[in-house]
Amino acid sequence: MLPDGSREQPRVRNDLSGEAGNVVQAATINGDLHFHGAAQPGRTATAQPVARWDPFDLDVHRAIAVADLPVLPAYLHRDHDDDLDAHLADVDRSTMVVLTGESSTGKTRALYEAVRRHEVLRDWPLVYPRTADDLVAACDRIRPGTVLWLNEAQHHLGSAHAVAALRGLLEGAGPVVVLGTLWPQFWSAFTASDEHARSLLLHRVVCVRVADRFDGHDVARLKADGKADPRLITALATSGDGRRVIQTVAGGPALVERYRHPDSVDDRYATAVLSAALDARRLGFQGLLTRVLLADATEGYLTGEDRVDTPGDWFERGVDRAAKGDAHGITALIPKRVSPGVGPAEGYELHDYLDQQGRAARRSTPAPDSLWTALVEHAEGYDDRFRLAVAAYERLLYRYADQLRDGIEALATLLADRGHWDEALAVVRDGDQGWTPRWLADRLAAGGNVAGLRRLAATNCLHAAAHLVADDLEHGRLANAMEGLTALRQARHPLNADLVTLLVGRGQAGGDRRGVPRRRTPAGPGSARERSGLARAGRPGTRSPSRRRHQTEPASGLPGRAVPLGGGA
Repeated sequence: MLPDGSREQPRVRNDLSGEAGNVVQAATINGDLHFHGAAQPGRTATAQPVARWDPFDLDVHRAIAVADLPVLPAYLHRDHDDDLDAHLADVDRSTMVVLTGESSTGKTRALYEAVRRHEVLRDWPLVYPRTADDLVAACDRIRPGTVLWLNEAQHHLGSAHAVAALRGLLEGAGPVVVLGTLWPQFWSAFTASDEHARSLLLHRVVCVRVADRFDGHDVARLKADGKADPRLITALATSGDGRRVIQTVAGGPALVERYRHPDSVDDRYATAVLSAALDARRLGFQGLLTRVLLADATEGYLTGEDRVDTPGDWFERGVDRAAKGDAHGITALIPKRVSPGVGPAEGYELHDYLDQQGRAARRSTPAPDSLWTALVEHAEGYDDRFRLAVAAYERLLYRYADQLRDGIEALATLLADRGHWDEALAVVRDGDQGWTPRWLADRLAAGGNVAGLRRLAATNCLHAAAHLVADDLEHGRLANAMEGLTALRQARHPLNADLVTLLVGRGQAGGDRRGVPRRRTPAGPGSARERSGLARAGRPGTRSPSRRRHQTEPASGLPGRAVPLGGGA
């Protein structure tokens, strides 16, 4: 049965996603056959008209709970609703509209109300895929005349496969209407650095901005409405000059107040748990906040008297307070289950208003070792580990960055290639590895830093001396090259294939090739450099394009201070 409830057969595509064993198609294959890499299979999303959806299942925020009032306040029409209605006036062709705005400003509610009041869309089946994999699966099944719901679309647009599937859906027969929400910072990030999402958002998507506060027209409209919801009136009166009425209604400020000023010991335990969760998000961890991760991370956030004679169930009490102690109907931690079927929560998500406010409040607060240790242990996704590694080396926490990356040499090379020489050198010094002199010589050679190579060679680094021989040969300084070559041979230092090529080109190698291998392949930590595609860095005489005009060299002879490339020759 298809998402819209019909029993027509869906169109067949010659695609295989995820892992597959023996595959048999008992028919003729028409068109191309595509095999995709391993991916999680998408779940079939429910398809039903908006009237049959619980608004909270579409992620509409719960409002301040008041007895004898409906769970959703009466809706107040605002300027962005007029824009939204105008863009949805023509549903004879496929379109995608994304509302952007800060957390808890009413984006999701605005989309929900727009579909409800639309004479056509309110009767169309509405499908809500929760993940990028679910979206890919849904796009294969969606029929014309469907509303596709992408609340917090950052969870979908980060996948190139999902973006491609979404573009294919919009460019297909249609019509379909895609509705989504994004924080402004996610819109900026996608349109600035993600080539797949940027093309989609800038060329196929209509963006409607939702203001984060009421303007004069909104205030006047609310005050003039004799049937306005009393929660909106109260929120307007208590939101102050900021006029963040919707956020107040949504209970966000109450969460922030409790987090910043805990009243009881359980509130303090909850604050410790939430601080760990906030820092994990701030440092780049986007996965599910599992209990085991939070348990291992939170101990370092206990302060003062709470660290003395702490009861054995302190963590459970903190989590219960954060996940069950509601503020006007909402909680700081939202229980989540990602596995199919029913069962206990497998982890938590932060309420987005607290997440946004907490990031700003904690942006300059160092995270304790307990969090970093827990992230090293429990962060599983490659993207999560990469973001955390970057955050660690930016904070000079190399012992964690090395564990989060594939190897210390790969981390040092990544830092050097991004111009972070001080951090790169700190990595290799802390590493105390036998490959350090060779690595440093290779990086100096890649940057054309001849003066640095000479100073390194003066410390009896034969790798640096070999690079100097190559530089002398390349620039015609044959006497210097032969002197250096003699010293290398006396030290029984093997010559790599690139240096031999230069010798042959200058007619200096002759028939004496003793001790010269066909090609010397770095072993041990050096293999990480090869795997990362940076083997070119070790080739004598080559220079990175980004470093042709300047080289880096501090007073010690190691990379750091920028000087003209020709100055060290």
